Amino acid sequence: RRTGWRPPDVVQQYPLSKTNLQHFEKFDTRLSATTKIYAMLQYALNAGIAVSLLLNLEHLANWQRFGVIAYVIVSSYSVAAVLEQRPFANRLEIAKNSLLLIVMLAMVPIGIIAAAALTLTLFCLLFLLARPLYSMRRIG
Repeated sequence: RRTGWRPPDVVQQYPLSKTNLQHFEKFDTRLSATTKIYAMLQYALNAGIAVSLLLNLEHLANWQRFGVIAYVIVSSYSVAAVLEQRPFANRLEIAKNSLLLIVMLAMVPIGIIAAAALTLTLFCLLFLLARPLYSMRRIG
């Protein structure tokens, strides 16, 4: 059978129309340089937190493990929303970074990895609060 084969009765009952690719428009969001830098920093922070979780897995309670995993998932969605230029992305990022900063200040003993993540989080939060909202909007 070739790929895409369908039984004759299915072809008659559910015909497929061909897509006209002459007018195909690629999904392409034009982002400012600051948004690209911010997204790169956030992905670096997510990777650092995930590595920290893996290195300290045996020292964490289950609720802490699930909390870190939930944060990485929500953070990944949040950065994707920034890259897709969703209207709520800036507020979601401010809330996420504020919460992370509070949790890190309250719970994490300051070590090298924690200090680097804390510094990066604080920088990203200040970066978000300092730049105008229009820089998150589409260019062009």
